[in-house]
Amino acid sequence: MLEAEALLARLTQLEADNRALRERLETLEASTVETGIEADPAGSMSRRSLLRRVGSGAAMLGIGAIGASVAALGAPAAVLANGEPVTIGGTITDAMTTTAIRNHVNDNDVLLAASSAGGLGVHGYSALNAGVYGDTLSGDGVRGVSLGDGIGVGVRGESVANIGIVGSTTSGIGVQGISKTGEGIEGASTSGDGVHGFSNTGHGVSGFALGRSSRGVSGESASASGGTGVWGEAASPDGVGVRGYAWDGGQASGRFGTGVIGSSGAHGSPPVPRANTGVMGVGTHGRGGVFSGDVAQIELVPAAASTHPGSGARGDLFVDKSGRLWFCKGGRAWKQLA
Repeated sequence: MLEAEALLARLTQLEADNRALRERLETLEASTVETGIEADPAGSMSRRSLLRRVGSGAAMLGIGAIGASVAALGAPAAVLANGEPVTIGGTITDAMTTTAIRNHVNDNDVLLAASSAGGLGVHGYSALNAGVYGDTLSGDGVRGVSLGDGIGVGVRGESVANIGIVGSTTSGIGVQGISKTGEGIEGASTSGDGVHGFSNTGHGVSGFALGRSSRGVSGESASASGGTGVWGEAASPDGVGVRGYAWDGGQASGRFGTGVIGSSGAHGSPPVPRANTGVMGVGTHGRGGVFSGDVAQIELVPAAASTHPGSGARGDLFVDKSGRLWFCKGGRAWKQLA
């Protein structure tokens, strides 16, 4: 009798699952499985009839009949709701609470999604908010790593009419791109912003490059009708559209690099920076710099010194504190122009 009781419990559970599946498939009509076993008004098997058939082995036929009825309903486990287990290949719908997966034991990955057939490892979609959102107290909120040979992308942001990737911060770095040999960050958009960085007190976009020829942030315009590789805009009198800053890394060496280099024309190699230079302009077959202004084209701010330096480079212009303009012919040879 104990074995019969166990079979009854199993069959009862299977019938309950069967009824639940029938209720959820709105397109199917309820049907009655003809097994020759007496049924009560609710559709469950008669306990007395079941026990009577255990000895002859008919209970196993009952299990098979129920299994066949479940299979006839298809595989509706692909649609899930609150409290139901996640099925591979399934879809969770109508969930009213957050589905959480936590690992408090070791440093293993909590969730690993991998595609080897050309699809996406993780695809996040939201009609009103972020498709994928990463939040962390000390590590990386979202990290993308590409191991491909020059063809993969760690993290890709695409937009057909808006912003591909948005980086926002109140005190740190909105988006940081680090590269040893290539570009730290590359943004592309068909009509909006390729990369848009916003920050209240820190950097909207920060690029860091380790190699001599690498670039922390690279901007390029390939349009034949004109375009801008990097665009800087300031909305206040004290703002800066584009700032270039060179320093010695805190070594107190007194030797700094070049803040900004602007070059035009084909170069066999990039222009060599000039030490302790704020802005450097290089023009091949043209001019290194062109300036225009309604008040003055160029302003030379007078120095605090009473006269020119002891020596200089050929071509230097210098204005002393009394407003005299000096031109250096090379070394110690200076000539007053005004």
